[in-house]
Amino acid sequence: MPIPRPHDDETEKDFIARCMGDDTMNTEYPDNAQRSGVCHSQWDNKESKEARMLSDKEKQSMLLAALIKEYGMQAEDPRPKSLKIEEVFADRVIYNVDGQLYESPFSMVDDEPKFGDATKVTSTKIFTKEALSMENRRTLLDAALTSHLSLGEGDWVWIEDFSETDVVYNRDRQSYRTSYTLAEDGVVTFGDTEKVTRQITYKAKESLQETYSEIIQEAGKRNALKDAARVKKILELCQELLSSEDADEKKVGNAAKEAVKVLNWIKSLEAEKTEDGAQFPASAFAYAPEADKPSVWK
Repeated sequence: MPIPRPHDDETEKDFIARCMGDDTMNTEYPDNAQRSGVCHSQWDNKESKEARMLSDKEKQSMLLAALIKEYGMQAEDPRPKSLKIEEVFADRVIYNVDGQLYESPFSMVDDEPKFGDATKVTSTKIFTKEALSMENRRTLLDAALTSHLSLGEGDWVWIEDFSETDVVYNRDRQSYRTSYTLAEDGVVTFGDTEKVTRQITYKAKESLQETYSEIIQEAGKRNALKDAARVKKILELCQELLSSEDADEKKVGNAAKEAVKVLNWIKSLEAEKTEDGAQFPASAFAYAPEADKPSVWK
């Protein structure tokens, strides 16, 4: 069984309680402190994913892969000869199957798109405020910024990321964040602008958070006690930097590199399962179909 994930409508308190009492968690992480660390990391991962803005290309690729699976293009005939994404909206997608356009609503469930009933459509030219596609929104924002900033010949601006209420753009190698509103007629009005000086630090901390969580999970499946001091040191460093609002960018980057080294070393160790207070490798069990998943060994 996989490590529990937070449900969309679940509070942090309810999730931590469910995670701490999960059978798989109790088996793989018998130590309460370690199990608590994994559970809180799972919740933190959910929080960071909700805050992260998915780029157009990432969202389009994800939906395309899901639609190919939905239409069984990897299965037996009959199946579509071709399938491509035409437009991606906040909660629906328009795609082309063998020349026929379809519109389908979708929602994200456990980080994967789930599609509703598809209907045939004749055009992708839908350009209202509510139905504005991410690609069209980017084009609209780009043009509005060019006008708003009164850019002359040789000046440039490019959009780094955006949501439905904010846009992060780069001008002269400096990143800025500004809020905006979009009127029914497509007119963009920008709010206050601020310099963004910690974009790289944020991404580095996000990477460090993921590696930190993975170290906790992997260490619980393997006997890392022969170099426990090394593991403890990197975990304490990660905790210190991740909890700091003003962590030095260079320190975060160096910690991320060291964390990856420790993680790779832990992964090189043989997985073990705790039975009656002692740890045993996969070879000690009659049934161990996956050498890296002690929870299924019997």
